[in-house]
Amino acid sequence: MSLLAILITFSLVFVITFWFSCGGINNRIRYAYKVSDSLFGFFKNYSLSYFLKYEQIKNSLQFFPEVSAKMEKIIAHGLSDEVGAGRSTNSWDDDVYLRIQRSNLLGGPTSTVEFRFEKSMVDDVEYLLSPTVFLLAKKLEKKIVLEKEAKKAEKQRNSF
Repeated sequence: MSLLAILITFSLVFVITFWFSCGGINNRIRYAYKVSDSLFGFFKNYSLSYFLKYEQIKNSLQFFPEVSAKMEKIIAHGLSDEVGAGRSTNSWDDDVYLRIQRSNLLGGPTSTVEFRFEKSMVDDVEYLLSPTVFLLAKKLEKKIVLEKEAKKAEKQRNSF
């Protein structure tokens, strides 16, 4: 057997194993089809779906574009420090909760949105969300963790 045949066989086995370990190609195609509105959006969402876990792309859920758009806006406000955002975890399931204040633009009361992005849940209701929501949530979580670590380092520095 030639070296080229061995490389091709290894590559095919690797790609098939990768597809199945990531939830299968069929699930990701169906997810991208549900959350896309154009052909370009389909390819973009399909490629971004490999950054998500299987729990985040459950195909049994219905996609509501308005929920994804609202969550993108809320998370973007949290990233730009326009509203308060916090992070917490449960000790029994290691699930990350993002709590983001949602301010009413009409001057009404502010409420808090609880977003469990590992399970794709907004206020304890599961939704099928676009991949950009999850990527923004991951950025917000990283920002919150870095700010918390900076405060902790500043506190240690000032204690001496």
